[in-house]
Amino acid sequence: MKQSAERSRLSRRAFIQAGGAGLAVSTLGAAASAPAVAAVGRQWTQIADIVVVGSGAAASVAALAAAKDGAKVLMLEKAPVYGGTSAKSGGAFWVPNNFRLKERGIEDPKASLLAYCAAYSYPHLFDSNSPTLGLGEDVYKLLEAFYDNASPMTDMLREIKAAEIGRFHVLPDGQGTDLPDYGVLDGNNKVPRGRCLGPIKPDGSPGFGAELMRQIKARIDAYGIPLLTSHQVVRLVTDGDGAVLGVEALNDGKEVWLCCKDWRQSEVGCRSAPIRRLLRNGG
Repeated sequence: MKQSAERSRLSRRAFIQAGGAGLAVSTLGAAASAPAVAAVGRQWTQIADIVVVGSGAAASVAALAAAKDGAKVLMLEKAPVYGGTSAKSGGAFWVPNNFRLKERGIEDPKASLLAYCAAYSYPHLFDSNSPTLGLGEDVYKLLEAFYDNASPMTDMLREIKAAEIGRFHVLPDGQGTDLPDYGVLDGNNKVPRGRCLGPIKPDGSPGFGAELMRQIKARIDAYGIPLLTSHQVVRLVTDGDGAVLGVEALNDGKEVWLCCKDWRQSEVGCRSAPIRRLLRNGG
């Protein structure tokens, strides 16, 4: 079991970092409120290295990042179609220090970005003299992770040709360049223009959420990642020690059990390998 863990190419920390901007990781959110069930006597319907719950932009990027690093990935979507709310959205994503800014020689320092985000989102807590800007350490680290990983995530999507990305604006390039793309123009917002990105259609015109998900889904298919629609995850599956082994989902009213590749069946149920990974990504 230890050797199996050592062979794994993708640690939980690396996977979270690879997911980049918008990657939300939890123990299944609302599903976690349902009682977990033991794996004793259960037969797994499917097995994978990584189980991703959802098929929106964040979930899909996480799945692609894992697959790119060699993991066997399984995606579950409760709706009958893929894309989540991302497919219905404007399709824009706000990425500091992104490739377009770098191409134009525009610096987007981490310190000022963190100060802007903290002051804009938590004005009642913001303290420029505090090491964490007045925020709790967990929130501050979340902002740091956003800055550190959002731009690499965008680069990864472009590298594997999962999305054609450009400036997000309803006006053509060269027009509306004086308009801020997000938030207020205050002293902490050193780069008020250029962080907002979005999908570009094959004809070069701006796309929206449906176009973004169309492009990403094509790369998911190219990677051979199974995406099971109409699979609603309802609870976690655990071992005798409470460690998460997989999930229980409903498909057309029938129970479906899904767990990770490094689990083994025995007469006492499903025992976990050292690496336990179950990631839920909002869409």
